[in-house]
Amino acid sequence: MLPKHIANVLNNNFNALSKKCGLTGIQSKNLKLLGKEMLEKGILVLRKLTPESGIKTAKEQGKTFGNTLQSVDIENYVQGKILKEFCKTLKQDTVIGYDLTDEIHPYADIEKGNREQEGKGMENISKVFDGSRRRKETGYSLHGIGTSEHLLRLETHKAGSEFLPQKRKQILKEMLPALQGKGIWAFDRGNDDEKLFSFLNERSIQYIVRLKNKRQVLLLKTGEVFDTKDLPEGRHRVFIRTSGKSEFDTENEYLLIKSKHLEDKTPILLLCSINISSYSDAKLIEKYLKRWGVETQFRKVKQIYQLEKIQVRNWNRRKNLLALVVFMHFLSTQIENKVQAIKNKAEESALLLWQDIKEFLRKKSKEYNFYSFMEFLRTQIPKTLSFFLRDKTLNTQEETALTLF
Repeated sequence: MLPKHIANVLNNNFNALSKKCGLTGIQSKNLKLLGKEMLEKGILVLRKLTPESGIKTAKEQGKTFGNTLQSVDIENYVQGKILKEFCKTLKQDTVIGYDLTDEIHPYADIEKGNREQEGKGMENISKVFDGSRRRKETGYSLHGIGTSEHLLRLETHKAGSEFLPQKRKQILKEMLPALQGKGIWAFDRGNDDEKLFSFLNERSIQYIVRLKNKRQVLLLKTGEVFDTKDLPEGRHRVFIRTSGKSEFDTENEYLLIKSKHLEDKTPILLLCSINISSYSDAKLIEKYLKRWGVETQFRKVKQIYQLEKIQVRNWNRRKNLLALVVFMHFLSTQIENKVQAIKNKAEESALLLWQDIKEFLRKKSKEYNFYSFMEFLRTQIPKTLSFFLRDKTLNTQEETALTLF
C-alpha cells in the first residue's frame, strides 16, 4: 500500500502549492513530473528526464520544463511552508546551523553569464571558494540553513548585486520572527563578524560562533587584555575589540570558551551569547559540533539531487528549481517520519512495509537512516506514478497535506 500513500502525500502537497501559488494545470503537472524524477532518480538535467508522452526530442522537453520554471514563483511559498512545519517541533535548545556551501560549475563562462542578453550563459555565476579543493572555482555560493534532521533553506547567492553578509542578514531577518527566540544558532569561522554579533544581540538570539584565532579580548574578571591565541583555556566573560579600532565594544558582553576538545588539534574558540551561559562548556561544545551534521546534510543534498550537474541558464528558473529540490527533500523527511511513527504498530500494512524495508537494507548491506530510506523510497516511486499523475482532485487543505496513514 505504500505507493498509494506516497502518492497521496505528494498530490496533497503539490495541490496545496498549486493553489497558493496560482499555478495553471499544465504548470502543476510539469512540477509534479519534475518532483517525481527528483525522488526516483535525483536528476535535474531537464533534457535527460524521462520523456513525457507527446514530446519527441530532449530539446523540446528541456524547453517545456524550462518554460514552466520560468513562469512560476514557488520560492516564497516553499520557504514559508517548511518554516511553519519546523516551528511546530522547534525546542528552545534545538541547534540551527547556517552554512555557506558551494556549487561548482568548472566549465561555465562567467562573462557570458554576466551579459544582459538572456540565454548567453548561466546568470550571476562567479568565482567562489571550493571548500573541497581549497581554491577558487567557477560556480555559485549557496546559503544553507537547517538542523541535522531538517533542511530549512537553500538559496543561491546572487553575485554582483549583493554581498554575502547582506544576504545572510536578509535571510535571518526573514526567519527569526517565526522562531520566536527558540533554537541555538551555530556559525562557523567564516561568520566571525561583529556586525553579525550585534545583529543577533539586539534580538536576544541564542548563538554560538567559532572564532578565528586573530582577536583581542578584554576579560571582565581581571581587566586583562589577551590575544585569543594566548588566552588560557577555560570559560571567560569578555568584551571583544572592534576590528580596525583601538577600543573594545563594552556594550556587548560575551561568553568565550577555549577548549582543546581533540588531541593534536588547535584549541577551539567559541563565542557564545550570554543568554546560554547556563550550559556547561562541554554541552556548548557538543551543541556547536552538531553544526557538522548540518554541513553533512547539505553535502548529501548536493549529491542526491546532483546539483552540480544543473545547467540552467536563467536565474528565475534556477531559483524555482532549487526551491523544488528543498520542497521534495522536505516531503521525503515527512514521509520518513510518518513511516517511523508506524514502526511498532501491529497493523498488517505496517508489518509488511517494514519487512520490505529490512529486506532492502539486507540486500544493500546498509543500516537504516534517512538516506538509506531515500534509496528505498526510490524503488517505490515507479509504482506510485499512476497514482501521482492521475487527474484526481485530492484534499488541498494545508493542515491535512502531510497525512500519510
